[in-house]
Amino acid sequence: MASEALSAVDAVPVSEGRLMALSMLSRDFAKRHELANASLAAQMLSESFSKACDCGGAVCKLNGEEFECVSLVNDYAEYLDELNFTQESLGLNNISLEARLLILKLQKMVKAK
Repeated sequence: MASEALSAVDAVPVSEGRLMALSMLSRDFAKRHELANASLAAQMLSESFSKACDCGGAVCKLNGEEFECVSLVNDYAEYLDELNFTQESLGLNNISLEARLLILKLQKMVKAK
């Protein structure tokens, strides 16, 4: 059923709803240790994010919808950190995501001292 959800989400135009659905599907697959599907959902999320946030600013507009790009990256980084996943484990390579993950790691190290 979750694989069918991926197909259904893929048919939806880029929107905040699409980004949230792909993020949740990726997280749910990862929690169930279905890494192939988690990776596919994460790749779809990355591609959708790139389309929505290609303006280079903190907020981008696509199809009349504004995307809080910095916020979206922060949310996804927090989810990956919470599950102890690296972006590489999901086949991702996003410099903004990598930077945010490093900040989260640094915050943990500072709190541990």
